[in-house]
Order: sequence, then structure tokens, then C-alpha cells
Amino acid sequence: MGIVAQASQLLIASSHDFAQVGRLCRLSRAAFRRPVRPGDLLAIRCERRGGDGQPWVLEATATVGSRRVAAATLEYTLEPAEPGTEAGQRAERLRALARELRQAPVEIATRGRDE
Repeated sequence: MGIVAQASQLLIASSHDFAQVGRLCRLSRAAFRRPVRPGDLLAIRCERRGGDGQPWVLEATATVGSRRVAAATLEYTLEPAEPGTEAGQRAERLRALARELRQAPVEIATRGRDE
């Protein structure tokens, strides 16, 4: 679930312009259905459930082609990404990851942001 948690944190941080980051506080309904092998193209989808407040509850799925290989519900609290703090360092790593992904053949979709 590490890559799913990282994708979830990227969604949270980018939704807050990296001024806040998520701290995983609960993982539930995790299911691993099929193995992922080297060379597989793994697609991860994270969708927020609920309103604008805290916590952030995300439904995450991972697929290879049309086959679901994993799914989970992740719950995050938000932390301010103050410079010099652990949360600030996480925000910087996530910001660097977002820059890297924009240059790679990866699709990052944020519904409603650019509409």
C-alpha cells in the first residue's frame, strides 16, 4: 500500500498548494487481489469521500489494465507544512515528486481544478 499512500499524500498536498500535508491515521478495507509484476503499468486512483473538513477519507484503487489489483480506504488528518518541521520536509518531497511526475509519461488528474 506504500505507493497508494504516496499517491494519496500527493493528492492532499497538491490540493492545498503544499501548505498542508496528510498524516495517515487509519487504513481500512485493504485488499490485495492480484500480484503486480515488473513491466506492468500500474494505475492508481484516489478519490476523496466526504466534505471539506477533516479528516480526509480517500478510496484508493490500483489497477493493471482493466483488472483491479488492490483497494483500500485511507484516512488522513491535515498538518501545516511549516518550514523546518517534518511536515514541511514531507511537503518539499511531495512538491519535488509532483514536478518529476509532470515531466514523466504519467497522468495526474484533479477533477474540478482546471474546469
